[in-house]
Amino acid sequence: MNMKVKPQRHLFGIAIWIVTPALLTMLLATTILNGCNKATLIPAPYILPNYYNAIEVPPTDLCWTYYGNYADRWQADKDYTGKTFIFKNIPIVAEMLINKDKGFMWVSQVRCKELQTGSIAKLKAGDVVDVIGVNRGVPNNEYWVLDFTECVFIPAGSLGVPIAGGATFKPGY
Repeated sequence: MNMKVKPQRHLFGIAIWIVTPALLTMLLATTILNGCNKATLIPAPYILPNYYNAIEVPPTDLCWTYYGNYADRWQADKDYTGKTFIFKNIPIVAEMLINKDKGFMWVSQVRCKELQTGSIAKLKAGDVVDVIGVNRGVPNNEYWVLDFTECVFIPAGSLGVPIAGGATFKPGY
């Protein structure tokens, strides 16, 4: 029995052995070069579904609705306690993180208590975040503070929160 290799098969086999490593090398080089030059895709952080209906407000506006010169604190309690709010584009400074081991941080006069233990510890000075949490109103015997619970801290602008057409904030001062 004479075993002759057909030339077409032989050339095809050689081409596979030459082309495959070359293609893999080019793919690897492209991935490495592009990965170093462009932003990496990071999955969006998970937030509670009802947080997409958060009311956007600057923290000072919410505080002034409770504590401003002509504010009606009792009406603000009635209107805003228990509602979910979002503070957008909050720059983190070192002083905000002093109480991270106690599970909260300050945003203006708002004490934000974290939803997930350790989430504040991941923040560092210079970060810019959106803060979403539930307003629990004025705590007893702390008349210049608002308490927020179940707070999440996400990179600023990383989610489309709040969704269009949701509730809006109308200052009461």
